[in-house]
Amino acid sequence: GEQAVQSARRLQAIFEAQGLTGTAVYKQLGEQTRDISLDLGIQGEVVQEVQAKLALFGRAFAVGTQGAKDFGTATRLAFDFESAGLGTALQGAQVLGKALSDPLKASATLKKAGILLTQEQIKEIEILVKQGKIAEAQALIIRDVQGIIGGTAEATALASTKIGLAIGDIVESISLLLLPLLNPLANGFRKVSYSITGTVEKKIGR
Repeated sequence: GEQAVQSARRLQAIFEAQGLTGTAVYKQLGEQTRDISLDLGIQGEVVQEVQAKLALFGRAFAVGTQGAKDFGTATRLAFDFESAGLGTALQGAQVLGKALSDPLKASATLKKAGILLTQEQIKEIEILVKQGKIAEAQALIIRDVQGIIGGTAEATALASTKIGLAIGDIVESISLLLLPLLNPLANGFRKVSYSITGTVEKKIGR
């Protein structure tokens, strides 16, 4: 529906902010979704939901922001948030989106969610914001959050789930590769079927 269209446009804007255009946008988005899905053992549809949630925070991922460059990292951190027991991945996306949208209030936003920055880290971020270096401040926020919860989701992902998703991805890739070969074959079978059916009908008619 309309909501899905708007979400797609927001995601497109984020990847265009990285300097991508045309089909490269969707190629990069697809690859990023697949990689996160396979690394964390999470269904692609779930990853897409978190990406869509992050995309609601336009200021955090606009042109010239570190958020745009590190959108994939932010997506992974949302799942780390869940694996660390701080809430759901969607709630993690909400927290990260708010923190990156307003770096000056990032420490307070993160603290409410259970992620505590040191006074030194807070001071560094404040100095960069006052200097107008928003992208650098965002980079620090991402780095600091990574230092606290980064890698939790991948570390706790079930190997069996990751293998299952990987196999599914391989099967899908093979299917796409074989499709051009299978289509003519299917058409050939269809023609043979029509020919046999026609012959049988003629004989019955006699």
